[in-house]
Amino acid sequence: MSRKRNADLNRKEPVRLRQRRIKNGGYSLYLDTYWNGKRSYDFLKLYLNPPTDDLAIIENKTTLELAKQIKYKRILELQTGLHGSAVVKPRPKFRDFFAELASEKIRFDNNAGNWASAFKHVLVFLGDENPTIQEIDDIWLEEFRAYLLEVDKRSDKPRLSSSTALSYFNRVRTALTTAYERRIIERNPANLARPIRAENAMREFLTLNEVKRLVETKCDQPVLKDAFLFCVLTGLRWSDIAHLTWEEVKGNTVDGWYLHFKQRKTKLFHILPITQQAKEILGERLQSDLPIFSGLKYSSKTSIELCRWAIAAGVAKRITFHSARHTHATLLLSHGVDIYTVSKLLGHKHVVSTERYAHMTDKLKIKAIRTLTSLKVK
Repeated sequence: MSRKRNADLNRKEPVRLRQRRIKNGGYSLYLDTYWNGKRSYDFLKLYLNPPTDDLAIIENKTTLELAKQIKYKRILELQTGLHGSAVVKPRPKFRDFFAELASEKIRFDNNAGNWASAFKHVLVFLGDENPTIQEIDDIWLEEFRAYLLEVDKRSDKPRLSSSTALSYFNRVRTALTTAYERRIIERNPANLARPIRAENAMREFLTLNEVKRLVETKCDQPVLKDAFLFCVLTGLRWSDIAHLTWEEVKGNTVDGWYLHFKQRKTKLFHILPITQQAKEILGERLQSDLPIFSGLKYSSKTSIELCRWAIAAGVAKRITFHSARHTHATLLLSHGVDIYTVSKLLGHKHVVSTERYAHMTDKLKIKAIRTLTSLKVK
């Protein structure tokens, strides 16, 4: 059955799109390249889910479309390398250019899933249309913005949360900015687009007692537990923890320990003091270029595993990995650390980014005051 599936995806081409069955019954997509007598394989980190419902079928269709675009890009790269500058590149279609950029991000970016999801919505919005990238203007962007914020008639609720819509819209803006920087287009319509404003969403965080309960509770993925608790103690983003190496851990037991690393999000170098507790979580020092949290991978199962761990610890909150960063900031503020210092520790460019955590501590203050209602004064 798998051979038949693979045969349907390819003709006689140097790069073939193939599928490998995985444990959940779905398929992992990869490229099988045979060029100049050499064969190589490239797994795309794209997956087809079991077709259990209409939504899964639609998602599989868009995922397969993205994988095909990546395959065609690889074929073009091979042919361009063969024929050199004689190949005349036509003006790219927006869909194809976005697919190319998404494939680059999927291979090297920590927000790979976000790019893939954004591409799916681009495909749905385009439908049968396939404009060139030069035809994308501020009017098109305004219509795409409206599509992302559209209300579902069945539920009378927005199709996407404002933060998700903002994320997808920014991916399209990034694609246009990249095209402008590469001189594919002469003007950047993204500069004229109205931004999507994200609402202040509820950010889950843990109290000190809840953190202590997690410390005392076993997690089925020990590396995930260590990384989460390290984040509680340091406030690092997932992307920085996942790529942290021993080379970036500096200091000694006398003068103290600190991290010196380049933030993945801001691209700025950051020096962050860490406690002895945080250093102990890292374990025995290994080769300098090796990742500290080896085997740590982000997937849809990560949040599920965190929630299971929380339940086992008696913590009735739906936590994500980012909750550890929220917890770090909230604990610092609630213990009297000023917001400017917290902002610097978190690596924020502007203190306004840190103010969201101040609202959390305001709620803690209100909760603390309400405990006095049981005090009888008359």
